[in-house]
Amino acid sequence: MNLQTLYSFQKVAHLEHFTEAAAQLNTSQPALSRTIHSLEEEIGVPLFNRTGNQITLNENGRLFLSTVENILQEMEQSITQIREYNSIKSRTIGLYITSAGVYIPRLIQSFKLRHPETVFNLCSNPNDLEKGYHFSIFASVKKSLESSVILAREPLFLTVGQNDPLAKASSVKLGDLANRNFLFQSPYNDMYEIQIHFCHEAGFSPDIKIVTDKSNILMNLIKIGEGISLLPYFTEQSHTENELIQIPVSDIDCYRYICLRPNHNVYETELAQKFQQFCISFFAKIEKNR
Repeated sequence: MNLQTLYSFQKVAHLEHFTEAAAQLNTSQPALSRTIHSLEEEIGVPLFNRTGNQITLNENGRLFLSTVENILQEMEQSITQIREYNSIKSRTIGLYITSAGVYIPRLIQSFKLRHPETVFNLCSNPNDLEKGYHFSIFASVKKSLESSVILAREPLFLTVGQNDPLAKASSVKLGDLANRNFLFQSPYNDMYEIQIHFCHEAGFSPDIKIVTDKSNILMNLIKIGEGISLLPYFTEQSHTENELIQIPVSDIDCYRYICLRPNHNVYETELAQKFQQFCISFFAKIEKNR
């Protein structure tokens, strides 16, 4: 017994006529008769009363028809739900973001101008990873990473408040700052490990006084002189105007690489493929204008 058999039975039961049912099912009358006969043999009882060329549903047939129609209705509802779900899935892009957050709103806005149907799901907490995502956007000090695309290369600057003794310096040696208090972003943010890496490269382990997962708190603490930090260039001028000063590092090369990594455990939709190519061109323009 299969779905096609159930559809065939339903059609014959409604029409109570093999020839008409066969025509609507696009099959032959003998083939349809054999299908119904095999169904009755499988169930073990006749489902129709037969008088000459006339057939009518009997009590067994009416009971079975009720069950069949419930099954087929539930099947149709399930198919509809699956199609709707996959339609939504095909319009959804999941992003796991651990760095480069300053670019994400503009990236999303620009992509949605071309593909307004897109729905973005964003997460930055590892506890959310089981929900699935199409891409991770992260930063690294490595120039090449397996299964990842380098989107941009960004310089990092020593970032201090306007009243800091270093505020007027044209450049600074990171190795001279071993005695300064460093402010760190959350370990969920890639800048945590990146900042530690460059401090080690400059010859010291940073004195970590404060760690926060809130960028605005970090910025405000730097402004009031609670510490310094190693950060990428601010794209928002509101941070830099008379409040935060960013100074080039001269003794070591301080760069981070913004990377895009596809999640190969999630089906890559056509929209996701377009997003990956868009990311590459989007960051290429940023690099060109930097």
